Amino acid sequence: MVICKGLLTVESGGKIEANGMVGGAAGYGGGGGSGGGHISVITPSGTQYQNNGTVQAAGGAGGNSNNGWGAGGPGGAGSVVTKTFIEMGW
Repeated sequence: MVICKGLLTVESGGKIEANGMVGGAAGYGGGGGSGGGHISVITPSGTQYQNNGTVQAAGGAGGNSNNGWGAGGPGGAGSVVTKTFIEMGW
């Protein structure tokens, strides 16, 4: 969670991430990836948040199988929410 009183800029090449992890490799089927997390960005107004980089909460990939039985499933995507102080009731 990022609560910013002034301007928040994610510069080019900058990242705020809550990504899931890759599932583990196994002999008879890979493990499932973990789900992405959650990011909340709260600023005084919508114009005080600028994203020129990466803000994401992607799910992790499934793990590989060592014996060709099939990879594990990917984790589900998380969420990224941007709100203003007014939308939060502040």
